[in-house]
Amino acid sequence: MRTFAYEYLEVFSPEFATQLSGSMTLCTPDALADALRSFRDAGIDEFIVVPATSDASMASDVADIVRDVRGESAT
Repeated sequence: MRTFAYEYLEVFSPEFATQLSGSMTLCTPDALADALRSFRDAGIDEFIVVPATSDASMASDVADIVRDVRGESAT
């Protein structure tokens, strides 16, 4: 994700791209799951995930994480 963010933001400046891409923290399945649990526990019931890849399998990977956080089984 950091590479994607850097390449996307580099048009503004390499320094800006380095700074902002370095601040990306939801870069792993565990980090996403932890964030979703924190938001859920705070009463937030909607969260928009913006993909940083064109790999369509990422959607099912994210869905698996959401189901796990919600305590649901895959159908």
